[in-house]
Amino acid sequence: MKQAKRMRVFVGEDERYKGRPLFEAIVLAAKEHGLAGATVFRGFMGYAPHADIATAGILRLAENQPVVVDIVDEEERIEGFLPFLKRAVKTGVVVSSDVESEQVVPEAVPEKDPGRGETEEEGRARTGPYVPATRARVYLRDSAAFEGRPAHTLVTEAFRGAGASDVSVHRGVMGFDRSSGVISARPLRFHADLPVVVEAVGSREEIEAALPRVREVVERGLIMLAEVEMYEQAG
Repeated sequence: MKQAKRMRVFVGEDERYKGRPLFEAIVLAAKEHGLAGATVFRGFMGYAPHADIATAGILRLAENQPVVVDIVDEEERIEGFLPFLKRAVKTGVVVSSDVESEQVVPEAVPEKDPGRGETEEEGRARTGPYVPATRARVYLRDSAAFEGRPAHTLVTEAFRGAGASDVSVHRGVMGFDRSSGVISARPLRFHADLPVVVEAVGSREEIEAALPRVREVVERGLIMLAEVEMYEQAG
């Protein structure tokens, strides 16, 4: 795993930049800037400062739905992309965080994880309902398969089998990676092999226990790890 930055841009679906949807402009600009990849997720409910709650309810489909553009790359590349975002994003939020990432490509030999984590003493010293945890996100394509089964299904099973506390699968509506052109759900634009992200949260040991199987089934994609705090509810 290598140190990297994850940047998330929260905008409205109706926001525009130079005549095109803002989220689409961000993805195309990210590709032009040589970033490793980007994935777009459309929310179905949300709100922002100076805005009413937007929802995808039957009677409110025309509302300005929330959209998130998710980008992971080296810190220098992320920093180099910020001037464009400052010009393009007038109403929205840009969030960055430190992560670990591993680009998966065919024939690649996985690097050994350094195993750096919180010591038992540090863990015991923490108080309250929040406990240290690791969040994994595996970026791949909807069409990715291994031995006749969808890769995202096998990745999900790997994390669940390792004991991860929570595992979910999200399908994006637009994105690209180093090995593809731009993919989009918009009709008549690009092609529709949409991005898929499997997200899992658990202890560092649980997440790392699943990684060998994840690397086995993911022929091409990105694996990202981030240290988080998980709320443990008693009872």
